[in-house]
Amino acid sequence: MQTAEMRRMRGMRVSLADIAQSAGITRQAVFYRLGGQRKAKRPSVAANSNIDRRNVVTRVVPFNGGCSTASGLAPVTLRRVPTIDGVAEDGAAA
Repeated sequence: MQTAEMRRMRGMRVSLADIAQSAGITRQAVFYRLGGQRKAKRPSVAANSNIDRRNVVTRVVPFNGGCSTASGLAPVTLRRVPTIDGVAEDGAAA
């Protein structure tokens, strides 16, 4: 079954499951053939930002995104260690 035929069936309000069954493929394959995209999952509420920034530092560290190697960098907030990070100044945005 061609994508055009799938679009015609979808225009007639046929479900993805029914289109997949008639085409002999999975519902997910029909979804992607019709131009579907996965939506990025975003938090519905903003993160808490009332942290006293004088007592923390933000570092970027590698993290494993699900594969065998470190696939990216992620910001991590850590407590300030004065011997490593220096003494916090008033009003500093570390």
